[in-house]
Formats: sequence, C-alpha cells, structure tokens
Amino acid sequence: MERLVKDFEENSEKHFNNHLYFYFFKSRFSLGSNLSTTLSIKHKGATIIVFSETEDPNVIKGSARNNGIPLKYPMNDMLKAGIKGLEKTMAGGHAPASGASFMKKDLDTFKKQVIEFVKSKISNS
Repeated sequence: MERLVKDFEENSEKHFNNHLYFYFFKSRFSLGSNLSTTLSIKHKGATIIVFSETEDPNVIKGSARNNGIPLKYPMNDMLKAGIKGLEKTMAGGHAPASGASFMKKDLDTFKKQVIEFVKSKISNS
C-alpha cells in the first residue's frame, strides 16, 4: 500500500487545482477500495478515483472517495455521470464512497464525462 500511495503522489492525473485525481494501478491484490479511502483521508476534500484491472482484461474497476464536509457532489452521482452512454457498465454506492466498472476501451470517455460533471458542480459552488 505504501508503494501505491507514493506512486499516486508522483503519477496521478490532477484536475481543478488538485480537486480531482485519477490514478490507475496494477496489483494482483484487490486494493482499490482501501487505496481510495487512504488517499481521500490524506487529501481531505479532494475527489479520488483509482482504477484497477479486473479478472476480465476488457473491464476496469473504479473506486471513488471524497471525505470533504460538506460534499460538493455525491460520488455515486459522479460515477453514474461517468458511465452514461457506455456499454456494460455498473456504478453505485454512497455519497462519500462509490464504485464503478466499465469497458477498458471507454476509460478516456469516462474521465471526460467525470471532468465535465465535476466542473459543473464546483463552478456552481
């Protein structure tokens, strides 16, 4: 986990003055949920989305967290906006913590849709 946290700090994709982070990692262990929680505590108020591979090489799993109080937007709404119009998707969870899965080929579209969603929410606050 320490290696991934360090790699996140060096290699994550940052948007909106470090409000939104995207990070893709590979591991033989299922660490997405724990990693996103750890990072959201370290970067309080930021939205963290970590992506990892699944057993299906065509599918990516995302884990989103934001421990900000009050939240500017629910994580489950953000992920649902990210998968909108994509095939073979799933998203859900709670306001501060949610997950999604979608086709690997749609990663760039997912990111663009999340960026637009977040932009619309933080520009109104």
